[in-house]
Amino acid sequence: MNYHSTNVNDIWNACLHILQDIVDERAYQTWFVPIVPVSIEGDTLTLQVPSQFFCEFLEGNFVEQLRTVLSCVSKSCASVCVAVWGIPCRIWSASSCSVVPSWVHP
Repeated sequence: MNYHSTNVNDIWNACLHILQDIVDERAYQTWFVPIVPVSIEGDTLTLQVPSQFFCEFLEGNFVEQLRTVLSCVSKSCASVCVAVWGIPCRIWSASSCSVVPSWVHP
């Protein structure tokens, strides 16, 4: 699945659609629904999260899913910048998605 839009909301919604299928509903509602897509600048998707703890929890528990889903959804986004109150707290490179993992259902 390669989504050809460059609209930040379209790309994030496509990511959410896949994430909803691969994480349990409670985790999805708690850790992904509150994320706000901010922008795409160059090849970086910026996402706003509510707190530093939120950012660290995502990094510790869901970074691989985020990286892989993003790379499968958009070839134009090579990295994710996670920001708290507009201040970047983490930047993750997107994984290579030459082979779509079995848990990604386009």
